[in-house]
Amino acid sequence: MANKQALDKRSADLRTKVETLRKGSATMSEDARTKLMRDNDAETKAIQRDGEDFNNDMEQEQGRLMDDIGHKMLEIISQYAAANGFAMVLNVSEQSPLLWHNPSTDITADIIKLYDQAHPVSAAPAKPAAPAPPPGKKQ
Repeated sequence: MANKQALDKRSADLRTKVETLRKGSATMSEDARTKLMRDNDAETKAIQRDGEDFNNDMEQEQGRLMDDIGHKMLEIISQYAAANGFAMVLNVSEQSPLLWHNPSTDITADIIKLYDQAHPVSAAPAKPAAPAPPPGKKQ
């Protein structure tokens, strides 16, 4: 799988080659110009395919993560609703057809707190400390 940095580098390299072709085409032999044009076209197509593959991979991973979080969240909401005697829990997101609700019935903060307790995120690794200066040398 290509990564974004590799695709960006390949795209920058291709732009350089295209600029070389544009600037030097008048002084190049026909064969050299034709070869460079073919190479540039092939690389353009390869970058486009790899970019599409990268985007598809990212969309699949995002979908997988959202499904995982959604299942975990549904479990928390179900437990909360059962424990608090709710017959229904509505999603009042922007896509919701709900026109109005009493803000005192909003359980979002409670659900987020319970989710975070049930599925804590591990802390990012700490950055290594800067090396100490050699003895006798000030920073």
